[in-house]
Amino acid sequence: MRQASRLRERDAIRSRARDALERAAARGAAIIAERFRDTVASRSKATISRSLNETERLMHADDAGYSTFYELVHAGVRFPTGGKWDRLRSIADRELFGLAAHQIRFAALSLTGIGLSNYGEVSLELRGSHIESRATTFSENSALFFERARLRGEEPPRTAGHLSTWQERGEIALAKHSDEITPGTSDADFPSLLLRDGATPESDVFIEVHIFGFLTRRAVGRIWVSVSPDVTTSILHDLRSKAGEVDAEVVER
Repeated sequence: MRQASRLRERDAIRSRARDALERAAARGAAIIAERFRDTVASRSKATISRSLNETERLMHADDAGYSTFYELVHAGVRFPTGGKWDRLRSIADRELFGLAAHQIRFAALSLTGIGLSNYGEVSLELRGSHIESRATTFSENSALFFERARLRGEEPPRTAGHLSTWQERGEIALAKHSDEITPGTSDADFPSLLLRDGATPESDVFIEVHIFGFLTRRAVGRIWVSVSPDVTTSILHDLRSKAGEVDAEVVER
């Protein structure tokens, strides 16, 4: 939060957004680009995609928390694979968050509340009031961003123009997606501009959300469940009952 609030960071993202708007104006799409920015700033939510089992565990009681990868490893309930993804993630987290890396929860910005299916069949739409004072946004998957930066020879990688506070997430969205907006773009196109599933997690298109500190079921406002043979009437009933205890809604899709 301190880094994203620094004048240098804020000037950089505003400069990128201003340049993006000028390019949209040259195509006759400035008004639509501004509307996209304002829609993201006012309506976008942070959403976390997880498995049905993990969702049931989280929603079971107030003392169940959403753990980070590092907390699970430290507790001995998960082990690093040693693969490329673990390595890239740890490098990016160390660069961005330093000693606070183990306290960061990751989410994605969404205009529908539905997240990235590569990470799970259930989307947890978080309440803005529970995260807005402790969340930042990043223009893309930060692990892949840092990998490309190092391949270009940037050391350390430069994040200016790609990191923002939660309140300025509309500027990040404009800077990233303005070139995709044309005079024919409609409001109905905005959700798929902001977030799109890829064939693999590496090809997902999204704006990353970093949330500092713990998350419990009370941070969840809506649960989007993909209908499948594994989702029985009994499971939905139990999930709705637990969600109702914290005034959350369960939606089948």
